[in-house]
Amino acid sequence: MRNSIPRVGVVLILVLIALVCMWGSAGFADESQFDAGMVVNQETIDDLWKLRPHIQPELASYVVLDRTVRLEPELAEVLSNWVAGGHGLIMNFQTAASFFGQSVVTGNQITASDSYTLYKVPGTTHPLTYLIDAVKVSRRYYYSSSTYTWNYALDFSSLENVDATYLFQTAADQKLVAAINHGLGRIIVVGVGNFGSSDPLLASFPNGIDSERFREAMRTWLSGGVTTAEPIPSSSGGQEQALDSIHLKNGDRLYGLILDSELHLDASYASFSLSVGDIYRVTFEGAGVNLDLVELRAGDRISGVIQDTVVTIGLPSGATLEIDVDEIDQILLAARQ
Repeated sequence: MRNSIPRVGVVLILVLIALVCMWGSAGFADESQFDAGMVVNQETIDDLWKLRPHIQPELASYVVLDRTVRLEPELAEVLSNWVAGGHGLIMNFQTAASFFGQSVVTGNQITASDSYTLYKVPGTTHPLTYLIDAVKVSRRYYYSSSTYTWNYALDFSSLENVDATYLFQTAADQKLVAAINHGLGRIIVVGVGNFGSSDPLLASFPNGIDSERFREAMRTWLSGGVTTAEPIPSSSGGQEQALDSIHLKNGDRLYGLILDSELHLDASYASFSLSVGDIYRVTFEGAGVNLDLVELRAGDRISGVIQDTVVTIGLPSGATLEIDVDEIDQILLAARQ
């Protein structure tokens, strides 16, 4: 047959496809690559060498170090220089000790029962804590006994040229989340949780609106973005309304208040008119070709095609923008007052 492909040609094509797949998945600890972050564990630690200036410094905008990672001094220097050049890093206190070359904790007593909720450190005005009073910590990363006691809290006071801002603490005032400006880059150190799940940034902070907003703020801040703007007054009572965010496919992010009252979605089995106040997140898969996903605050997930052609957002400046949905990657909606 004239249109048939020789057997040798088929084999070559299959080999090329396999090589492309292998190359595309190389360099990441698992399939957990969200936003522009790169997850690294002890098994894939050599991937950090790729961040050197003459190799692939723009491989990611921030790195998530699994709790298993221990950095040798030379590799710690490579990572430190990369972060200082304008990138982000998040790690737990054990990994931070190998990054900074000394311990970052001190010996305060922390009981497990006090540590499921972390509260904003009084007086903190860091962007990561904007309109956030507390975050929830996942119980599954702790010993089951409520009498178990930790013997540490974060403490950067003995480190030279490290200016840490403590963000969240236990009810007993032990600081367990800190943010650090490192050159042009940014670092978050967490004293609790387990960076080893399929979604490390989320693992330590599930459930609750404050935690959702903190997770989003972490991603944005680590990527070098602006996490907040001036609060928009609520139309119902003049109280501060937390900001919505629109993530565009070109990497830009807009913060403000979605002014549309409803979004309309056609699923294969029904059509929905969804109140914006009931929606937590909308993920667009592109121009009606694939399925969009709407996640509701009640926990429901609905897949289909968004029928709206634009989304209207009011900016803190007072300006109003209509954004074509084909340009949007994701929308995160704050709880309505």
